[in-house]
Formats: sequence, C-alpha cells, structure tokens
Amino acid sequence: MIDAIYILRHEKIGRWVKQSWVWAEDPDYDLEAVAVAEGKRDRVKQDRLYVRLSSDGGIASVPSGSTYEIVRNERELGSRLASLAEGVLECEKHPGLDYYKVEEVFKVLFESIADEQGA
Repeated sequence: MIDAIYILRHEKIGRWVKQSWVWAEDPDYDLEAVAVAEGKRDRVKQDRLYVRLSSDGGIASVPSGSTYEIVRNERELGSRLASLAEGVLECEKHPGLDYYKVEEVFKVLFESIADEQGA
C-alpha cells in the first residue's frame, strides 16, 4: 500500500511539479503497485470485458479469455470500489480505514510539493 502512495506522490504528481528530477537509485517498488500505476491491471480488465475499437471505428479486438468467474470478480471489485467512493463522498466510515491517518499521510506527502513550488 505504501508503495502505491509513493508512486502516486513521486512518480506521478512529482513529475508534474518538477520535470527535471531523477532518482539517485531506482526505487524498489512492489511489482503489483507498479503494474496498477502503469495501467496494466486496467488493460487486462478492458481486454477481457470490452470490445476494443480501432482509430477508424472498426473492431480492433474482442474479449478473450473471459470466463463467468472473471466477469463476476471484476463486477464485484467494481461494486466494492463504487461503494467505498460513495461512502467517502457521504462521509461514512469504513471498518479498517482510518481517514485521519490517511489524511495526515497525504498532507505530509503533498506538503513537500508546496515547498518545491516555493509556496
């Protein structure tokens, strides 16, 4: 989980803020977090559930490798994520998710962005 937050802060948002930075050493992130950040997980889902269209409007690919179980699992994951997002928007609490700690982590991470911008 922490690798996903670091990728968000340093790899995604950090590059928006400052284009010219480099790592002294490449970070050793969790491979699953990297795959999600690079969109690999979403592309697999897209390829298994949806018809992909080409730039001219033709069919580029059709779902492959889908089973009832895969589709059901993707649907359940989508429902859980939607439920979490709706709860956050409605200020509901979820067991195991300490909003105050999450908020503090993001404040600390993004405080350094303000420092980098000279704010």
